[in-house]
Amino acid sequence: MPRLVKLSLLMPIDFMKKIYYLFFLVAIIAVETACNKTDIAFGNVYLDNGATQIIRVDTFSPKISTIFTDSFITSGRGVTLVGGYTDPYFGKIQAQTFLEIAPPSYSDTYQYTSYDSLTLILKLKKGTNYYGDSTQKLHIDVNKLTDNIVPWDNGSYLYNIDKFNYNTTALGSTDVIVRPTFTDTIAIRLSDVLGQQLFGMLQRGSDTIKTASVFLDYFKGLRLGGGTNNQMILGLADSLTMRINYKKYGVVTTDMKVEFTLSNNQHHFTNVTADRTGTPIAALGTSLHEMDNALTGNAAFSQPSTGITAKITFPSIRDLLGTPNYVKLLSAVLIIRPKTSTFSTFYYLPSQMRLAGTNILNQLGSNLTVISSNGTPSVQYGNLIIDNINGENTYYSYDVTAYLKALLSDPSINITNNGVLFAPPSGPYETQFSRVVLANKNNATNSISLQITYAAIQP
Repeated sequence: MPRLVKLSLLMPIDFMKKIYYLFFLVAIIAVETACNKTDIAFGNVYLDNGATQIIRVDTFSPKISTIFTDSFITSGRGVTLVGGYTDPYFGKIQAQTFLEIAPPSYSDTYQYTSYDSLTLILKLKKGTNYYGDSTQKLHIDVNKLTDNIVPWDNGSYLYNIDKFNYNTTALGSTDVIVRPTFTDTIAIRLSDVLGQQLFGMLQRGSDTIKTASVFLDYFKGLRLGGGTNNQMILGLADSLTMRINYKKYGVVTTDMKVEFTLSNNQHHFTNVTADRTGTPIAALGTSLHEMDNALTGNAAFSQPSTGITAKITFPSIRDLLGTPNYVKLLSAVLIIRPKTSTFSTFYYLPSQMRLAGTNILNQLGSNLTVISSNGTPSVQYGNLIIDNINGENTYYSYDVTAYLKALLSDPSINITNNGVLFAPPSGPYETQFSRVVLANKNNATNSISLQITYAAIQP
């Protein structure tokens, strides 16, 4: 007590008043904080009767549908697709590739030579893209085109629905089991009649083979397709080679080769067809371009490489504004769970799926992003989690907070028709066949859900 008295006598009166005011202010803040504490509630069950509450609900169910896209560009994508398979949800799918071949640079080195063989060399794409049963043999036919590859509007692009006539008698065929981890090359022996014709031009120094444009009129290109019994679609690189093996005679006979290579990658494209007879989406592309999930067994489907994409809308989201004591949307997470039993080793899920804005015309818009750790927008790809035991806890997740805030703040946006498309990134969009079947809340096991967290104040 003496120390306190002594201290107070040494301090100026004004300074003592400031200390008392400071203590008084701290006390007020402490009382105010205790009276307005933040409570956390899940669903509609509050933990207590505090004034400020953070509430999480999943009652604003998204709506899902499936849309059909008539055509999309497949030229210049850097991948050769060939094969086919039958999918219980997406139908019987076939892929074939059309391309042009350029002659080798000519040099007069073919004296004292003889033809040996003609072979098409196909290289598997790094990180091989395949879909279906890789334990079954893949049948590949190589056919000579009878039409020049010309875009229908003389433009720069070719589409998934484009195709050109070819000689139905194959130049060569093969049946091969592809081991994606080990197989790096597929070699197909082609017609010796064609090989001898081409080699004869080289030996004679024919103008047809010296000039690429003249050669293209003679040899219009190749079609690579598969048989109807295939159970896999394979993605190959666009660095294929048509190779002539020959012998050159001299003091020592030497094995030689000359190669014709892929020409004009803008005329290298894939044609994809799908017979959906007997599937839940059989009407798409015939009588309908969009199917509500009520017409497809409470499911939606996404495989853009065959023109099928799942659409997600949030038609009830503005009901959140009328929720009692609602103040602010804090966060929104969209959980997309693939329907149980629709994916497997053969029908595997795509590792990356994005959400892209869309409208009443179902056009592909801007990707939904989040702010990354470095402060820049980053596209979301779903952070796929796979439950390898029973599949029920397999899901993609997306932060849709910013997107839903825009819907809430702008009443001019049509929330019935504007939504997001569930699709792979732009490259795989046209070239990979991995697919997803998702279900609405009526699915007892796995379904799409929207987890909303918002702030509310009790009166």
